[in-house]
Amino acid sequence: MKKKKRRFGAKKAARKKRLLWWLLVGLLVLIIGSFVTNKVYQHHERQALEANISKINPRRSVEQENRRNKALQQQIKQNKVTPKSTSFDFTKVKPINYADSKKAQKYASQYTHTGMISIPETGVRAAITEGMNNYALYSSVGTAKPNQTMGTGNYALGGHNNYNYGRNGYLFSTLSAAKIGQRIYLTDFKQVYVYRIYDRQVINASQSEIIQDDQATDKQPVVTLFTCWSPNHEVSTNKRLMIRGQLESKNSNINNF
Repeated sequence: MKKKKRRFGAKKAARKKRLLWWLLVGLLVLIIGSFVTNKVYQHHERQALEANISKINPRRSVEQENRRNKALQQQIKQNKVTPKSTSFDFTKVKPINYADSKKAQKYASQYTHTGMISIPETGVRAAITEGMNNYALYSSVGTAKPNQTMGTGNYALGGHNNYNYGRNGYLFSTLSAAKIGQRIYLTDFKQVYVYRIYDRQVINASQSEIIQDDQATDKQPVVTLFTCWSPNHEVSTNKRLMIRGQLESKNSNINNF
């Protein structure tokens, strides 16, 4: 009788072990499946986001930008387009995401571009829009404070860094390649302003003083560029990359921009 009990107990214990084993296997499969599904979803989301961005962020020439702006102003005069209001509220700017990229496509043609920026050695080339509107920043970089003028004071520009996705050359995504000594070119479609980079820092996002005019003098105007610093591909980060250049010269060769 005792032997039967022992055999029964052994069988029961073996069944429990098998059940536990299969539970562990099932849990592992579930975890792996969830991980793979999430990766596949992220991959498709990235592809869809890249497609959206490519539609609203063309690399135009100065002539093409001028034609675009003139056509937009004509549509505004004819009440065919309602111009979007300007905002300098940094707190409303969100990290790049698919939902906002869809909305940005709808609004991209309603923002007037006030100029362009180019840093040839880094691949940075983008239109400039007044203000830091969340949707406008999908198709341009934005001025960080009102009433800025190129070639005077501290001309501050902020733009998205597409670290978390694969499309190089998007707005300020390649700003991290900027080095001291390189030139930054700005144009307001009338003049070209040439700045030489003299400062590069990773700073805290709270350091808003970088955009203030007291960072420059009348004798030495500067340009300040900033974007998210996210080398580990964080979606949200509390760090910023700041690049600053001193005004070196200006010219009227806008067709060579």
